[in-house]
Amino acid sequence: MLTRFFSILAISALFLGQCTNAPTSASGVVSSPTKSMIVPSPIFTAQTPAVLPTRTSTPIPVSTLFVSPTFLATGTALARLTRGQVLNLNDLHMKDQTNGWAIEINGHIVHTTDGGYTWQDVTPPTDVNQLFLEAGFFALDANTAWATPSEFVNCYLRKCGKTEINTVSIWRTNNGGKDWLASEPIPVSIDRMGAVVPVRDYIPVKMQFIDLSTGWLMIDGGIRDEANQWQTIGPVLFQTTDGGNRWVVVNDAQHDFKFPVSDNPPSSMATGFAFLDRQTGWVVAQNQLARIRYVPVEDVLAHGALHLQKTSDGGSSFVDIPLWFPVDLSGPEYEGRTVGCGVGQILAIPPDSVELKWNCVITTNPSTPYSLFTMLNKDGQPVLHLYSTENEFFLNEKEGWKQPCAYVGTLCPLEYTSDGGITWTTIKKVNWGAWQLDFVDSKSGWAIVFANDSSGIKGLVHTSNGGETWIEITPKVANQ
Repeated sequence: MLTRFFSILAISALFLGQCTNAPTSASGVVSSPTKSMIVPSPIFTAQTPAVLPTRTSTPIPVSTLFVSPTFLATGTALARLTRGQVLNLNDLHMKDQTNGWAIEINGHIVHTTDGGYTWQDVTPPTDVNQLFLEAGFFALDANTAWATPSEFVNCYLRKCGKTEINTVSIWRTNNGGKDWLASEPIPVSIDRMGAVVPVRDYIPVKMQFIDLSTGWLMIDGGIRDEANQWQTIGPVLFQTTDGGNRWVVVNDAQHDFKFPVSDNPPSSMATGFAFLDRQTGWVVAQNQLARIRYVPVEDVLAHGALHLQKTSDGGSSFVDIPLWFPVDLSGPEYEGRTVGCGVGQILAIPPDSVELKWNCVITTNPSTPYSLFTMLNKDGQPVLHLYSTENEFFLNEKEGWKQPCAYVGTLCPLEYTSDGGITWTTIKKVNWGAWQLDFVDSKSGWAIVFANDSSGIKGLVHTSNGGETWIEITPKVANQ
């Protein structure tokens, strides 16, 4: 089943070919009613030895502020969307029952004020070989958002106007995208040793704001080494406290982020981060898209399957907190085996929890894969493990929705929990599979969906009663 975690790979193909803006048509998706029933939750108990967090390094003594001449992106690489064009949405961020943001398949940012029926193209100015992905976008509310475009300048594949990327700007708006203001530029060409290197890929990893002033941005950069092999330089974490005008480096590969580099473009080994307040947050650096590292089962039993890093000072320093594999690997059948785990997504769940969507593979014969969903409490300890359907959505720590099956050729149940995943109720069987679920309250929700066929065309559906009934929306570009 395709998941939204792989959208970065699909959209990045635009960098490798010709960018198009041809209209796409939405599929016909119709719901089928079913009676509700209670089904048991696939919850299993995590093995959590009493291991205390250990400090990984000392904090950076002084945050480094980069200030350089004003920079504005030039060119219009992304052609404006045209009136009446049907949109193929890739990422959805609704903020209330009528207002929301989305990123369409070609990398435009769009904004709606009527619940998703019509959309304005509000894409900030772009340069050649730039487009917007979910990793470089964050919407705080109906009017406020920040964005930074991914960029690719490997000129041996296509003509471009420059050969390296040195600085980028973060765009911000407070009027729903009608106007955008560029930040002071931030550097992207600093390698793990602090030297300036010719970065040819600018990779936003994650952006998040917790209020109008405080936010973080993690980036990485792609380079070619002396053997012309592609690799990243390692993640850098920036913070702003003035709403996104100035950004300072608060952590990087020279300090707590001793993460391996990635050799699988365009993915960083860092999956991202999740902050709950101005001080508390988590980082994880085992990205399932950037090649999973396999380690002996004995190491997983002793040290955990994933290594989360928690900060209590806004990102200046981190401590290591292991996450244990929720399956007993101590049996003789696992002797001599290896385990590889990677994270597809890390998100904050209001008010003070974090979710992880991750995958592990045990090299048994045949190999045993696991798709996992884990909810962590404010201390970083697991309170819920599920076998993941890879399209769960939690509105808060108690309420969530998910689809537990593949969708092609079947009616797929849509399930709801009100007790944090202990029990799930099938509220509807639908003839679509969710690419992304997005609820703003207990009743109002949307889903980017695939039709129940092999066409691969996505549509948009909406519910106003918690998922019991759905109507199809054909999202179109409004008058510009």
